[in-house]
Amino acid sequence: MMKLHSSNPREKESTRTNGQDTIKFVLDFKPRGFLPRLIHSASKMQFGQGKVTSTSCALARPYRQLFEEGKPVGRINYVFFMVNSWPSHILGSLCYTPGHRLLFYPGVMERQVNWSYSQDKFKNIRSTGSVDHITLEPDFKSLHLTILEPDGKKKDHLHSSKAKVVGKNTVFWFGLSIQDTSVLETTPEELTLIFTSAPGDSDRRIKTLLEARENAVFHLTTLDDARKLRLSKEEFLHFDFFVGPSNLESKNLPCFVPIREPIVSGYSQALREGTPFRGHPVSLEGVDEKVWVIVSKHIGKVSDKAIFTIL
Repeated sequence: MMKLHSSNPREKESTRTNGQDTIKFVLDFKPRGFLPRLIHSASKMQFGQGKVTSTSCALARPYRQLFEEGKPVGRINYVFFMVNSWPSHILGSLCYTPGHRLLFYPGVMERQVNWSYSQDKFKNIRSTGSVDHITLEPDFKSLHLTILEPDGKKKDHLHSSKAKVVGKNTVFWFGLSIQDTSVLETTPEELTLIFTSAPGDSDRRIKTLLEARENAVFHLTTLDDARKLRLSKEEFLHFDFFVGPSNLESKNLPCFVPIREPIVSGYSQALREGTPFRGHPVSLEGVDEKVWVIVSKHIGKVSDKAIFTIL
């Protein structure tokens, strides 16, 4: 598990047009200091690549309600993933809201919902919008998906469900299966967010932006050892998200990977070496529990580029 600190956001740039402030907020993921730069140069590790300005990026979407409505966003942490080669990819953003909800904004580039699963039955559906985030309610007992329509408006919750209790003070939130990392957004080296604000509210919004990620330690998830990092065309990746205590034994947690058609075809367990997996506890300011991200590698073919598992 690699823990990462991004640089502090650059000082805001503010201009005023038609009575509105335009605020520019830059977040980058470049090595800081002599030693990190030396390691970066020697290892050829390129954590991020390119520059991004889109607010649809998983790193930016948690801030949307602040940009659009001026509402506080709570506390934010980022989770990245690396397999095969650098740069890394965005697994998603975690957010703990002022209303004590946990949100996850997935970094998959195509987020349309194509399948619904209930009572051992599959139903083929097709959403017109895309998954913006997955919410776990304050009691950690229920969850839902929030869909954004093509015009950016929120749709009614597509799926409401109960979180599955899997142990003492531990619940399964959701799962995500992808065929390969090309489904995930590439981590940018630099993210620039530009938004307008009423002049009287600009300082508050800047303060809210800075507080949202204060003390956050970003996480780079991967598999359990270098020999198993490579992903063949016959293999796919699965991520299980649990919420539980910091002393949780991740090896004892169940795996909720889909294994049956039509979701996954040709599923087969790796009998000789077992299923490669690794657990990563992620912290959020204000939350006593950890969000446990368990990544595992499986043999089979996923029917869509990304599959969300909600029980």
